Amino acid sequence: PLKKLFASGMSAAYLLETESLSSELEVLDLRNTIIPAFEGALKRFSSLKELWLTGNIKKIDLSNNINLEFLSLSGFKLGEITFPISLKKLVKLSSSNCDLESIDFLSSASQLKKASLTFNRINDLSIFEQFSFPELTDLNVSVNPILDLSPLKELKKLRVLRVSRTPIQRKLIPKTEQNCPT
Repeated sequence: PLKKLFASGMSAAYLLETESLSSELEVLDLRNTIIPAFEGALKRFSSLKELWLTGNIKKIDLSNNINLEFLSLSGFKLGEITFPISLKKLVKLSSSNCDLESIDFLSSASQLKKASLTFNRINDLSIFEQFSFPELTDLNVSVNPILDLSPLKELKKLRVLRVSRTPIQRKLIPKTEQNCPT
């Protein structure tokens, strides 16, 4: 059965609806792809390990995609994203320009090594002190209204932190030991 599908830049509606497309698909790349009526299209692909989507979709339901190791979402402005309850296998996440306010969906992502969450509306990073992220080495939260970096002090393996174009980086709030610990 087909394990990888790269359909970037085309109309993929008929591909996802066809019964001949294996539910054992592990890699799906639909960047810059026209996908009308997509809401439940990914439910049968519970074996997906890698997924790339560009936000020309109003609603996506990833609730069955608990085996994801890599997830890339881009441009889901005003879109509704339903994340899986568990992302225990997620190692790399890129979610740019998706209007995310909360990153609580990452609470089970204990294997996460790299996360790029740029151009969203995230202002609360407390998830990083409430849950364990022992493998996280690279975090990009640039272009978000973040006022407090102190929850990141729990990230013992963090080596790269990007906070460009945030209120802290722009010095719109005073930098203190409380909100930006050394």
